[in-house]
This record gives sequence, structure tokens and C-alpha cells, in this order.
Amino acid sequence: MISVMHRRRWEVYAASFGVVVLVLGGLFALAPKAQAGSAWGDSGATSGGGSGTGYYTSHGFGWELFDTSSGGPSGGFKTGNWGNISATCSGLGDNRVWVHVVRNTSGQEKSFTYQGASYNRDRPTSGLDPYDYNSSGAYIGKGPAAYNQSVINIVSVVHGHYLEANPSGSGWGVSVGWFCWSDNPPWTVSVSSQADKAYAEPGELITWTHKITNNGPSKTNKSITYQYQNTGNLPAGSGGNWTFGSGSGSGASSTQTSTYVVAASDFGKQICRLTSASPGANTGGTATSASSCVTIGKKPKVQIHGSDLILGRAFSNGGGSQLSSANTSISQLNPQGGANPPNNVFGSWVEYGIFATKTITGLGSGSAFAGGSKSSSTCSYSTLTFFNAATTSSSIPAPSCTASTSVGGYSTGRTIPDIAADFPVGTGTATYDDNIATPQGLYTSDASADPITVGAGGTKNIAKGEWVVINAPNADVTIANDIIYANPASNSSDAFHSIYDIPQMVIIAKNVYINPNVKEVDAWLIAQGSTVANTGILDTCHVSTDYTTKLTTNATQTGACDKVLQVNGPVMAQKLWLRRTGGATTNDPAEIFNLRPDAYLWAYARASTTGRVQTVYSQELPPRF
Repeated sequence: MISVMHRRRWEVYAASFGVVVLVLGGLFALAPKAQAGSAWGDSGATSGGGSGTGYYTSHGFGWELFDTSSGGPSGGFKTGNWGNISATCSGLGDNRVWVHVVRNTSGQEKSFTYQGASYNRDRPTSGLDPYDYNSSGAYIGKGPAAYNQSVINIVSVVHGHYLEANPSGSGWGVSVGWFCWSDNPPWTVSVSSQADKAYAEPGELITWTHKITNNGPSKTNKSITYQYQNTGNLPAGSGGNWTFGSGSGSGASSTQTSTYVVAASDFGKQICRLTSASPGANTGGTATSASSCVTIGKKPKVQIHGSDLILGRAFSNGGGSQLSSANTSISQLNPQGGANPPNNVFGSWVEYGIFATKTITGLGSGSAFAGGSKSSSTCSYSTLTFFNAATTSSSIPAPSCTASTSVGGYSTGRTIPDIAADFPVGTGTATYDDNIATPQGLYTSDASADPITVGAGGTKNIAKGEWVVINAPNADVTIANDIIYANPASNSSDAFHSIYDIPQMVIIAKNVYINPNVKEVDAWLIAQGSTVANTGILDTCHVSTDYTTKLTTNATQTGACDKVLQVNGPVMAQKLWLRRTGGATTNDPAEIFNLRPDAYLWAYARASTTGRVQTVYSQELPPRF
């Protein structure tokens, strides 16, 4: 039986020049060889490329396969124009055209049409024709009987498939019998790029994953080269040149990575890479992904020395405990040739324990990141971080820390110590004046809510034996310049001789604002807030009262806040806004909160009447029999 085989569904396209294009996705089966001796259909060395002899070609009786880039049948078409046919098939993504032809005695191929049971063709322009046609060009069947029947069979089968693809049957028998086909099976590839982080800082390693996928429906029949290309603020360039092999099935994919070490000069920029692949389809072209970009800024760090960090407690005047989280970032700096050296993981850390009523992310306890760490896993930096681990029963100990362990969630019913109650203010309390040469004692704000500035004229020095408490719970206090405690050498005439000589400053306010130029604050900072909403703020770099928008890389924000700040003393606040950006390129912290022993000694001195700190004592007890 003569049949037509195909690999994809038939479709009908109407070309602009009025012919019907029947897209055929397969090869014709070869017909049985008919009687020998006739020159009809002998492909020889013709442009069709067939290799059969006698009445048939290698593609079946009367069918020749032409490249869209060739000249088509040597005898031309009955109607239409080969250039239009070639362009139409090429536009559909096909590289070949099947044409139903016969040859005259000169070897010219001539295209045919099929009209019902009739088989028509143009008369040859020269030479003798071994077959007879009437004056209308209708074939009257004087060729070999086997050939006659084979032609009828083949054309009938093709016509049947045509009717399946085009139920209306329009177009068949009106124009030349030809079909677009492809031995370049249809496929397209998609590519993507994905960076491993959205933000990075100088010294950090960025890794992009570049992926290519065959969207099908067929296997690739070409080797595809895909690569990365720099975009954004990276200098123009590309690399990788990875290979996605020919024969990769539909849905198959491949991934490669590229890396980049962020330079100091990249600060404030956006650096991007995309993936491109060529060819991007069986018909050629290039597939290009969207750019994956990383914003280069700073990931400032904070260190807390000499104390715990406790989150979620409320002031005694502020209601119950709050759901509070600690979320900071970790950096892997100084990569060498793409490999990370020992102790290259840096992050924020607390010298002792961390307690939080909600989650803790990226913040190390037990001085975990001091000097850098070899690991960024939660367990490695949470040795003194408290959490409520799930247990299967009350008798079973909590499991050891794992990668999925959620640290934090440590509830508390305790409140922040009420320091203000130890320094009550009244109508007779003096108003703080920053111009007082040697302030001493307790002060408050004028008219209760008037703002106070400390160090307006320059560095505020607190002398030996001097203590200053500003208790202004309804006022904002701005620290304009450094606050420095006297620190005489032990062999000088101004050396401290008792705990009463220790200087100290305590600031209690509705909000505490620290100006960008300040680098050291020796003081207790207590932003306990008031009955007004959104108060109790301690702002370490006061450039704006907008605490919902991220700082941007401009001179008035991150540029202004690039000095490292150290606070020496207890810190208590409802909201702690860490706004400094200093140290982000040198592995130094942006802020250091240091609870030194002098704060304890001064507090003890105020409660002591002897002025002496006793650290060792003995007591005689009765014998036990």
C-alpha cells in the first residue's frame, strides 16, 4: 500500500499569491518499483536529488524534495512562483519543499496538479513526451499500466490526508501540488539567569546560575552554545561558552555558574548578567534571558560587648511584652579565585546570650563572628541563643540544633528596668542647659516637652566625679557631638581613687537621636517613649524621621552615616534603628554597644554609703554535727 508518513500534525496555510500550502511533517514511503524501461521519474542527477531508476524516485512516484535555497523544479511550476514558495516555507520554519513532478524527455521536472480523478500538467516546452495528454492538458493514460495506477494511488492517498487536515477541501486541485516540509525538526530553547543574592557588598562573591532548557517539541539537532553576558554597570563582556548538545530531548536542561568578586568601585551600582544561547531555535536566531541584577551597597554589622541582647521586653509604662525579631545579614568576604578562605564569614554578634520573643536570623551569640567564622550555619553561630525547641513529649530532651531549627520564640513576662523611677523629676528639677560648664546632678527639659541638645557646641566632656542625669520622658534628646568620660592615667594627679570619682551620664527621653558625625557616646541611652505612638526610638544616625524607607547610597544618607559609632553604656529602647553604614568594606562593625564595668561601679556607688566595693568577704558559721 502506498502511504504518506508524517511526524507532526498537518496544517493548511494560504499564501499571499493564492496557493494552498499543506505543511507535511514526514517522509513519503517508497512505492514498489514498477515496470522498467520508461524514462519517466528517473531522478538521475536532477535537482530533486533522488536516486531511483525506472518509473519512480527515492521519494515515491512523482515526488521530489527540494531545498528552499535551491532553484526548484527545473521545468518550473504550473502556477505560482518558486521564490514565493521558498519564502513561504522558510517563514514557517521549514527548509524543504515536496513537489509532485514528472519529467519530459529532456529531463526537465514539471509540476502537476490533481483535480478529482484527473491528473493535469503543463505540456513540456521542448522534446518529446512519452505520454499523451489532451488539448486541455488532461492525462489520458497511455503510459505503462503499473505507473498509471501508482500515480493514481499516491495522489489519492495524499489527497485523503489533505481532506483530513482541511475538511472543506478548498484549494486542492486548484493550484500546484506542493508541500512545505522540514528535516530540521522544530524546537526552541529558553534561557535564564539567577543571582544568588539581591544585595552584595565590596569583597563579596556573587554567583549566577545560567540555565538552558529545550522547549521541544523535538530533540535538538544542533549543538548550542550558551554563555553569560555582562549588563548593568559591569563592563561589556561575555564568557562561559558552554555547550548544550545536539540530541537533547524536549524538557532537557543544563546549568552552569559564573562568579564575580565585588570591587570597592562597584559601591552604589547595579551589576547584572544575562544568559544567551545560539542558535535559539531549529531555525536559528539567539535566545536571551532577562538580566539578573545585584545591587551593590553595604551590609553593616553591629557588635554588642559585655552584655546580653534581650528583645521583646516592654518598659513598665509600655504594656506587656512585644513580638520582637532580630534580623541581620551575613557576609562571606575576601574570596580568593572563587574559593573562600578560612574565617571569611562575618556578621553581627553579641558577646553573650540572645533572647527574643520572635525570630533571630543572622545574629550570632557567644561572640560567634568575632574575627570571622568558617561557617554561616545557624547552629554554628547560635551557641548562646535561646529558643523553644519542639519535643515529642515533656520527658524527652529538646533535640540538638539542626539546619531547620528556628531560634528565638523565647517568651518573657519581665519588663525593662525602670531607671527613670530612680531619678524622679518635679517642679523644682533644674532645666538642662548645654552651656553649663560643669553640670552635676538631675535635670529635665523646659516646659516638659521641649527638645534638648547635648554637645551642641562640640564634644561633651564629663569630668572626674561628675554625673549628669537628664530625665525628660516627654522630650526628644539629640546628641550633636561626642560624649566623652574623663579617663586619666593611673599615675596622674587626676587618677580615680574611689568609685565616686567615676563620671557618668544618663539620658532618659521620649526619643534619642544621634547625629551622623558622632563617633563615641559615653552614656546610658534610654528611649522609653511616651503615650504618643511611634516613640521610644533610638536612632544611631539621624538623617531622617522616615524609618520605613531603606537608606539609599547617596551623600545625605549612607554617605553621611559611614562613621563607626561606639556607645559605652546600657541601652534601652522601644525601637532601635541601626542606621550606621561604616565598616562595611573593612569587616568592622558599624555600631558597637559596649556595656563596660564603669556603669555597674557607678550604680553601685550611688547605692553605697561606704564608697568601697567589697568583692571578697568571710563569715564564720557554727559547726555542723
